Amino acid sequence: MTLSGGQWQRLALARALLPERHEFVILDEPSAGLDAAAEQEIHSCLRQHRSGRTSLLISHRLSAVRDADLIIVLGDGQVIEHGDHRSLVTSGGAYAHLFALQADGYGPRETATPVDAPALGRP
Repeated sequence: MTLSGGQWQRLALARALLPERHEFVILDEPSAGLDAAAEQEIHSCLRQHRSGRTSLLISHRLSAVRDADLIIVLGDGQVIEHGDHRSLVTSGGAYAHLFALQADGYGPRETATPVDAPALGRP
């Protein structure tokens, strides 16, 4: 049987979340390539699993790291900023710029009406 990229990704996440307690977890772009509903589900599970543990979450999607205790922003291989989401957004630096760019993609150009998950083909 051949697994798709998304299936491999879910398998790797499942292994990381097994009942055995892992004190340090590294997650590198855990939701890359997933649709919005699957991404939300993954990050919700990860938030619960990471509670009380040390974890390193690598992501270009800033919504994935906004609840982190510490966010480290890299530029040209160097640490250029660090702090929590609120302090980085208010500082007006690179993180704030990137967050604004990503948020702009969800801006108020049109009003979206939420739909129930079953309408999206999800249980």
